[in-house]
Amino acid sequence: MFDEKRVKYLDQITRFVIFICILICIVAPFVSNIKYSIDEKIKVIPLLVSTFFIALTLFYYNFFRSEKRIVDGLQALIEMLVYSTVLGIISYIAAYTGLELKTDVVSGIDKLIGFNWKIVHEFVEKNYFLKVVLFIAYNSLLVQFIVVLIVFSLFGDRNWLRVFINSFTLLGFLTILISVFVPTIEVDIFWNVAQAIHTGSQWVVENGKSLNGLPAEHFLNLHGGFLSTLPLSNLQGIISFPSYHTALGIIFIICFSSVKKLFLPIFVLNVLLIVSTPPIGVHYFADIIGGLLVGILGMAAILKFVMPKTYLLSVFTRQEDYKGELSQI
Repeated sequence: MFDEKRVKYLDQITRFVIFICILICIVAPFVSNIKYSIDEKIKVIPLLVSTFFIALTLFYYNFFRSEKRIVDGLQALIEMLVYSTVLGIISYIAAYTGLELKTDVVSGIDKLIGFNWKIVHEFVEKNYFLKVVLFIAYNSLLVQFIVVLIVFSLFGDRNWLRVFINSFTLLGFLTILISVFVPTIEVDIFWNVAQAIHTGSQWVVENGKSLNGLPAEHFLNLHGGFLSTLPLSNLQGIISFPSYHTALGIIFIICFSSVKKLFLPIFVLNVLLIVSTPPIGVHYFADIIGGLLVGILGMAAILKFVMPKTYLLSVFTRQEDYKGELSQI
């Protein structure tokens, strides 16, 4: 199934990418106007303390109990906490580069394929049940992360857990890298559903998608150079193109394709997640196309690297059932 040596190489690649990201985070204040305030640093102390105690628990189970599955789960939990925080900061630094907006390009793609976001948005807003279903699907990532940790660390093949963590990180970094060259304003602002107002010193977004439009405010103020102190305790998802939610949906579907009993509900949930991305996540349809390409091509490259070609085919065609303990449930 897996070439474990290559899985370890993939781990090393991911850690190298995160190391480079951390260096960028450290160097950024010295070569730009980006700053980390003392107040913001204090606010992340609870996260650091939590990570420290998880690491202590990992140390105990690794050296005193030799519980390999628990160690794998705790290690993955620490990596997800650290990697997601680092990638969040990097996404803000990427937005700060201030390259020319490509909103006309992505909105032009939507127009070319006949996708009218405003009509879709209004339809979902008028259908309460549909809106609730899509909202739950779009915000299911945390629950799905927990399921991944439990299933693949305690019941399944740890290699799938490693593939998930590496895919989550590497494709997240790729998404951020692409977003540097394709910065766009949110689609709700483009369609005047939300109002972006420049007060002279900053952008303020009214009636935005969430938290009073904070994601759009953060992006616009970063892109325009009005926000230099990064809100470490309140990082938002500010990337529009490509859609990282969509890429994550593909990652979940492919990783759970090996778990026969859970594949169907995970598949349905993540199809709904992808469908929810324009109306709930406030994305252009072009963002979804970009996310699909990142997810499918990225996962194909990663699986080709860590698996023999004969098994790679079976993953996508579902010709071989999962061999782990979970298949017996």
